[in-house]
Amino acid sequence: WNTAGQERYRSITTAYYRGAAAIIICCDCTNNESFVNVKNWIEEIGKYTDKDSVDKIVLMNKCDLVEERCIDKNEINKFIKRKGVIKKCFG
Repeated sequence: WNTAGQERYRSITTAYYRGAAAIIICCDCTNNESFVNVKNWIEEIGKYTDKDSVDKIVLMNKCDLVEERCIDKNEINKFIKRKGVIKKCFG
């Protein structure tokens, strides 16, 4: 399911978590607010799923825009390790 992070679908997203094998969260690495939202989504996923039963994947896009990147790779790596995200995708 793709809700594109839209608030109007927020009330039904928790139903999608049940039975999911993996949840992919996309983030724009040129937009810090986007990264903050990833943190919020990970916390919400933790509330509604068994943390060990669902794989969480964070997909960073716009990685080719190195000059515009405002999210530090080290910050991303620390976050991923701390939150139990098992996969990461970024350039």
